[in-house]
Amino acid sequence: MDEELRAATPWGELLLCLTEKTDRSQVRLWLEGTLLMDSALSGSEVALAQQGMAAWHALRPVGVVSGARVLVAGLGIGVTLRELLRDPAVGQVHVVELLAPLVAWNRTALRAFNAGALADRRVACWVGDVRQYLETAAPGEAQFELMLFDIDNGPTWLSRPENAWLYTPAGIETVARRLAAGGVALYWASEAAPRFAADLARCAPNRWGVDRLELQEPARGRLLDYYLYRLWAPRHASG
Repeated sequence: MDEELRAATPWGELLLCLTEKTDRSQVRLWLEGTLLMDSALSGSEVALAQQGMAAWHALRPVGVVSGARVLVAGLGIGVTLRELLRDPAVGQVHVVELLAPLVAWNRTALRAFNAGALADRRVACWVGDVRQYLETAAPGEAQFELMLFDIDNGPTWLSRPENAWLYTPAGIETVARRLAAGGVALYWASEAAPRFAADLARCAPNRWGVDRLELQEPARGRLLDYYLYRLWAPRHASG
């Protein structure tokens, strides 16, 4: 049975459509008429979690094999969070999501898609703007081994102008301060972002990179390009 959920937000109407198909179910999420997420293309969300944990395992300090503290900025339909929790090295996950109705839907209508990820004892969810979260470090919550940013569709496509801060030198430096030794931050993007790359190079020379991912769209078989921008902290303060 198809289902639609709607909620008013300060940034427009949030619409969630759940469609039952013969072979699978599909979820689509819109904000004020703009498609934010489609479960048929959730391979990029899976890749963000997998690539993030692979990067942390590669950079982690010697002797550290578990207990990673992870930040997920942008909950979506919970696929990235679900994939992260499958890695036994994940110790805590702090989720930051701007849209309160989306958090509520993740706990109810979307449980089948995210395996009830928000109910996992390792997860804490904070509703609000990611900038405020990053700039307000509570005691004991200052640093993360892994930070994953899935805000809008990356630096070149923003649903709200305020999100541009994350991709500026000020935002990059704030993220860098929240990384633990050997930690890594990944930013998902739907297309190449040369200006963001230039700012990363200026703010963190020799501590950034970008990977191009080619994923196949299940329905039509098209190959879609995505980009993951990386920022990492040295393993030691002197590094």
